[in-house]
Amino acid sequence: MKNLLILSFLVLCLFSIEAQDLDQINKTPLVVSGNIAIGSSLYYAVNRENRRSPYSYFISANPTFTFFGLSVPVSLVYRDQKGSISNPFNRVSINPRYKWISLHAGNINMGLSRYSLSGQVVKGGGLELTPGKFRISAIAGTLQNPLAQLDTIVEGAQILQNFKRIAYGGKIGFGGTRNYIDIIVFKAKDDAASLDQTMIDSRVLKPEENLIAGTSFRVSPARWVSLLVNASASAHTSNQSSGDYLESEDLRALREDYGDLLTINLSTKLQFAGDANLDFKFKNFGVGGEYKRVDPFYKSLGTYYFQEDYENILVKLNFNLFQNKLRFTGRGGLQRNNLNNLRAVTNSRQIFNASLSFTPSKDFQMTARYSNFQTERTPGLISVNDTLRYTRATVLYGLTPRISFGSDDRRSTITISANYQNLEDLLQEVSTDNNIENYNGNLSYSLNLKPSQTSFTISLLANQNLIRENERQRLGANVRFSKKLFDKKLTASIAMGGFQNFLNNIDEGQSYTGKIGLRYKINKTINLSSNINYLNRIGLVNYQEYRANIRISYSLPKTRTNSKKTKSSKIDQ
Repeated sequence: MKNLLILSFLVLCLFSIEAQDLDQINKTPLVVSGNIAIGSSLYYAVNRENRRSPYSYFISANPTFTFFGLSVPVSLVYRDQKGSISNPFNRVSINPRYKWISLHAGNINMGLSRYSLSGQVVKGGGLELTPGKFRISAIAGTLQNPLAQLDTIVEGAQILQNFKRIAYGGKIGFGGTRNYIDIIVFKAKDDAASLDQTMIDSRVLKPEENLIAGTSFRVSPARWVSLLVNASASAHTSNQSSGDYLESEDLRALREDYGDLLTINLSTKLQFAGDANLDFKFKNFGVGGEYKRVDPFYKSLGTYYFQEDYENILVKLNFNLFQNKLRFTGRGGLQRNNLNNLRAVTNSRQIFNASLSFTPSKDFQMTARYSNFQTERTPGLISVNDTLRYTRATVLYGLTPRISFGSDDRRSTITISANYQNLEDLLQEVSTDNNIENYNGNLSYSLNLKPSQTSFTISLLANQNLIRENERQRLGANVRFSKKLFDKKLTASIAMGGFQNFLNNIDEGQSYTGKIGLRYKINKTINLSSNINYLNRIGLVNYQEYRANIRISYSLPKTRTNSKKTKSSKIDQ
């Protein structure tokens, strides 16, 4: 991997020298654009502990400098706000680009694949080269261990000390959007010597190491058919310091062959993950299949969370009828877990979900949704009595009609939303009534007055949850008013809401909310916005919360310097 990074850097240097466009010398040498924003917020609570800082501020800047076609975006964010598990943080990144060459430095979010590096912010550097149909990516830096950012009962609500996690990876590919192939390699390793062992709890945090190799490719011989495949193999060592008193000859042989790539011991596991999608797409009709499998204990240190030990086999169908007025999308199939047959029970789910929308005109639209799955737990390696087997069925129904009427200057819209969900656990020896039902309803009316730049919305909401013997209900309404003033420079909005809560038909209290928002466009480059929020909870525990924030942003005008004018000015001087 280190050789890949060095090779990519050399390629970058060679192509940078070769790709200089001499015609740019006579053009604008420097262009500056982007935006800068500063703001602050206030928080105050009555009869409850503060959940955030009473006062905080932030500064963000995103300028972009362009030198003779070389684009250099810079991102800077600083926020002093403190929460229960967050500290003041600042992030800086710089991302210069020139034609098909991109560099990244600082706090960067550059993924390689969904099964390796995805969603994590890397503090370091990276590059991307896309000459023609070739694709070369490389990244190196440090990662944060998400486990060390969680609240713990032992340590309290704070960021825990943890090992320095070093990560690097790369991707080499060839092809276009329809046909391509990528090869991915990713490595992450905790530096066991970065912290004194007395500073951490070795029962919770152990030095880990991870090596992932994968591929992603798409084959589309015709526009109506395509095959997309993603696959990865992950070798994960959960504890670099694991003892070797039980190791075998096979383990020693693996260490001799691959010990230079990964720390191999009794805590090392090799697992696979991948998915494949085969789609046939026609003008008004599409059908396909999807297969996805993630082995038990599959883990990547380059992702925050990964669901493992499941397999999906699905069939997909979609079609449009009557000039796209009727649209249907659906998929169904089977999901199961216990792929290595080590669990006591196996979960098998029959999955089906569908969405149907009908739009006969611009004044009417209706969308219907349905999904259900059935889960049956059966004995696995451990034989159990049939009375312990149970079936869980979940059903979801949703219906949302919407109708509009009136002229373009005075437009009204009525929307109705109704949803029902049922979860049923049949555990005969535990309870005879384990139904969990949830009802949601929403009726809203909105009016848009175009000449006066005014809009008004009122909504009635109802929610009911049935969990065994408990029945919870929530009834309320929301009102929102918005208007543009002073030649559309100022947008003012007011929103209010009130809810009544019930538990088993007994009054459980009320909650009231309010919000005032202002957004003013001072000129083409400066915008000012402010919000004030209020919450009042009345019941067994009474409390109030006040939140306010103000933000001003400045869009940098595209400042240009002309090389010819600059030369003439020097001569005049």
